[in-house]
Amino acid sequence: MLKLEIRGMTIPYSVYKRKQRDKTEKQLEKEIKTLQDKLNSQPSQELKEELFSKQIKFEQIRKEKMREIITCTKARWVVYGEKNSRYFCNLEKQHYTEKIIPKLVTQDKKEIYKQEEIIIEAQKFYTKLNSERNGNYDKTRFKDFVGEIENAGCKLNKAQKEMCEGEITTREALAAL
Repeated sequence: MLKLEIRGMTIPYSVYKRKQRDKTEKQLEKEIKTLQDKLNSQPSQELKEELFSKQIKFEQIRKEKMREIITCTKARWVVYGEKNSRYFCNLEKQHYTEKIIPKLVTQDKKEIYKQEEIIIEAQKFYTKLNSERNGNYDKTRFKDFVGEIENAGCKLNKAQKEMCEGEITTREALAAL
């Protein structure tokens, strides 16, 4: 019962305070505009100082308003939180179904539908594929290839090396494209 009485008193008070603040804010905004007009027509140090003090008060009111909005938003977040909507649940379900392989046909034309068997069969396939590739690596062919490049005169002489040093010009970059 006490909470109800407190709430009954605080809500009207906060509404009253907000109306007062909004009224003050509008009044300050009008005063700032009139002071700016006066300052444009008759510049003086007193007008500048008065304008500056009104702008500071106006900024304080705006900052207070922003703090209230942030607090209200945080409270709403705590109460309601992030709830998954039906759209996002369906989207997640669709992404899951896109990640799985529904059917796999092996090399001996056997069709597999169970996910566990599909995973095992895929693992076997890629293990065999990688072992075949690693076994076919021929070091002598690689050495022959590198030797051909070296023997083909692909090394730069001293003048060419010096020409390559330094920054690349725009013309050189465009010519390369």
